[in-house]
Amino acid sequence: MHKRTVGGTSGRPDISHDMDHLNPFSSDTEIEREIDQDARLHTIHSLVGSGLTHEEAERWCELWENEADAADLPRDPDFWDAGVHWIGEERARQGFAP
Repeated sequence: MHKRTVGGTSGRPDISHDMDHLNPFSSDTEIEREIDQDARLHTIHSLVGSGLTHEEAERWCELWENEADAADLPRDPDFWDAGVHWIGEERARQGFAP
């Protein structure tokens, strides 16, 4: 973790900032992975908000990832939107409430 201290010498209090998100050495792949992980987490939270348990939501996301991998779908910005759609369709097909 990169920390930077601001202030202190001018009479202002020291303020430490987490600078990881500004790391100029982060690769595009690392950034894309973080975005994908955030989108996955958002999907899980949405599914939990619709009445699934956290474990059920995790399992549906795993099923989507397996389905998408089998279909060789790219993990682009639309990946998790497509996943939410697929999960909804699969749940309806299997007789689960939307």
